[in-house]
Amino acid sequence: MRAVAVIAATLAAPATRAEVPAFETLFRQLVEIDTSWPGGDCTSAAAAIAGSMRQGGFPPDAIHHYADPARPREGGLVAVLKGRDTQASALLLVAHIDVVTPDPGEWTYPPFRLTVADGYYHGRGTSDNKAVAAALIEALVRLNAGGFRPRRDVKVALTCGEEEPAAFNGAAHLATVRRDLADAGMVFVPTAGGALDDAGRPVTMTLQAGEKAQQNFRIAATGTPGHASRPTDDNAIDKLAAALLAVARLRFPVEVQPVPRAYLAEIMDRQAPRDATAIRALLADPTNEVAAATFSANPHWNALIRTTCTTTVIDTGRQRNTVAARAEANVNCRLLPGTSVAAVESALVAAIGNPAVTVSPIAPMADAAPSPPLAPAITAPIAAIGRDIWPEARLAAAMLTGATDARHFNAAGMPAYGLTVMFNDPDGNGVHGPNERIRVRSVDEGRRFLLRLIPAFAD
Repeated sequence: MRAVAVIAATLAAPATRAEVPAFETLFRQLVEIDTSWPGGDCTSAAAAIAGSMRQGGFPPDAIHHYADPARPREGGLVAVLKGRDTQASALLLVAHIDVVTPDPGEWTYPPFRLTVADGYYHGRGTSDNKAVAAALIEALVRLNAGGFRPRRDVKVALTCGEEEPAAFNGAAHLATVRRDLADAGMVFVPTAGGALDDAGRPVTMTLQAGEKAQQNFRIAATGTPGHASRPTDDNAIDKLAAALLAVARLRFPVEVQPVPRAYLAEIMDRQAPRDATAIRALLADPTNEVAAATFSANPHWNALIRTTCTTTVIDTGRQRNTVAARAEANVNCRLLPGTSVAAVESALVAAIGNPAVTVSPIAPMADAAPSPPLAPAITAPIAAIGRDIWPEARLAAAMLTGATDARHFNAAGMPAYGLTVMFNDPDGNGVHGPNERIRVRSVDEGRRFLLRLIPAFAD
């Protein structure tokens, strides 16, 4: 009964601006510490947050720091609100605190200062992803202060390395090396977002269930080098060019998986009325070539139903009057969930059809993990809480076509879902670009959502 009373008291708190000073302290600490790669310091940001948690009454022995000794500034933390049932699997909520390096000259407000103006929080990382990180920590501190003891452990992990492939990836580290800290039966990663329309009204809450995996391949050809005045038929660049044209023409089979199917059925009439006829025909019959062709003309829709590959880098000769001995390119492929690297490699080899051109996957290599299960036990609580806060918004499950930290947990057997409750403007809020910002109202409502989401799944 004590747990029920605490939850009720927490949810009865003022809906938006309650606890703003405490939240903004956390938020300001995160935004105003540079956590970009390679010059920033995620470890210092995590330490500052840990200090604020201790001041807020969170047990010091429930805050765990981690870092790779070779990358001491790319560490993070895991904070644990202990549960009553030691046999119950934990709930893990992950938020990355690293950011893309800004060019201060392009910004209206200083990127590493939290500025509140015109109804927005301004600063690098405000939208991606420090508002969510601060809100998760705030929720954990408030629930602990209120005496809430969940049935299962609730863990919040702040990680680094999500934005830069060359950085130390904290999520991958926790999912594998430090599984003792992060082990959980369910994971939420703040990736898929909420969408506002042009008038600022919430339209769609997106729940990510699965994502495509990224795999790079090296396509290479060799030939006879020499003076350009005496060309031969054995030209490495010519061979590579023909191979890349074959890759450009390659179309992987249409595969409408359950999550994209549900997503398209949910949003087609409201968000894609021009494509609704083609979408409806394809959902009825995935072998309908006319519908598939029409559907695939939209790059976003095409990415939902196929594995895709495209050339991103070409590296070859350096002299204008010399025939190069070698030419190579990077081809970036995005694999549908459940697709193996070997299958894509075989498709590339077959499409190129030239044994003189080599196809080699580039490390790291990882098959695309299957999508996590999407059952009413997952969607119903999220939809119910969302309806209370945003009555006009609809919940839509989606497969992400990009890569997120959720992939590391899914690959490790921990079902991971993408859910961020901070609604974004149609223009993208300056994420990864200048003048990044997020609406104050979006943050307030997201904080309220998290204070209800965590008990719903933890107790």
